[in-house]
Amino acid sequence: MTKRKLLIITTLLMFSSLTFSGCKNAVEEKAVAVENSRKKIVNTYSNNSNKNDEKSNINKNSKENSNVTIKGNEKGNTAGNLNNFGFAAKKGDWIYYLHEEDGKRYLYKKKIDGSSKIKLTDDTPFYINVVGDYIYYNNTSDNNNIYRIKTDGTGREKISEDEVQEIYVEGNNIYYINLEDWKLYRLSIDKKEKVKLSDDTIEVGGIASDEEWIYYTNKGIHKIKKDGSDKTVVAEENSDFISLIGIEGDWIYYLNESGIFKIKKDKSSKENIFSGIAAWGNLDKEHIYFSDINNGCICKIDKDGKNKVKVVDDFAYKINVVGDSIYYDYSNRPIKLKWDKINK
Repeated sequence: MTKRKLLIITTLLMFSSLTFSGCKNAVEEKAVAVENSRKKIVNTYSNNSNKNDEKSNINKNSKENSNVTIKGNEKGNTAGNLNNFGFAAKKGDWIYYLHEEDGKRYLYKKKIDGSSKIKLTDDTPFYINVVGDYIYYNNTSDNNNIYRIKTDGTGREKISEDEVQEIYVEGNNIYYINLEDWKLYRLSIDKKEKVKLSDDTIEVGGIASDEEWIYYTNKGIHKIKKDGSDKTVVAEENSDFISLIGIEGDWIYYLNESGIFKIKKDKSSKENIFSGIAAWGNLDKEHIYFSDINNGCICKIDKDGKNKVKVVDDFAYKINVVGDSIYYDYSNRPIKLKWDKINK
């Protein structure tokens, strides 16, 4: 075993306290550990804790800030980014992102060309969504509650006291996993109405959506209409983990311990894109990006399974795709983030 691979395996063991039984090879077990680590967002990522102060701020400015411009079912970020902790989101000429500085993390924005970096708040944000005039995020500085702030840095407010993970903002609604019961909920932004959509326990691997359905993992891939009706099984998987990558057209992209796959929404076709141990998948219009655990690097592959190419030598724990760049965590604990061009 090479020194590099030993380092990767040692790091992955530290990444998760879960123990797996059976006769899987060591590398495969580490892949399962990487994906299962999503089950908990660690509050030590935050810069500080102001829970008592923040509770008094919930909805304090909601009346003042209610005149937000929202276009239809505008999505706040891609499913691929949000299933990788949503460190960055692009809208117009700006990128909104989790910025590191002197060991602390803040919400920043910058122009696509990297200029005009501006700090918007001291909060440590995960699952960044930008819809209308607002940025929505999971505030790890305050118990993983849902916050929003205007794109100019004003109007910051708490809009939910639920401890959440994997928030998806679409138009006037926020879909999220409530860490109290690991169920899927919908929150109306303007009316502040919360509805539980399913009694299923959402497993590791996130959620995704199209115009009509929310997709999630629970012993396979399921879908449910956005009003909570017509729950349907899309794919049954006999896997230790299954992680959604994203949805494009008629296809749902996902990975498990055997590789990367795509399946049609109507279940009429399923294809194996990559056979191997992969984690932290994401996609753009042409490629799928992932951590190749066997080789300890970030790779990309065409959506038809051809032309696998190494993108970066670093092993990544979370990969966000923003325009022609990737933004990824190369350390895990503590998080250390790096930008890199996709096409060099």
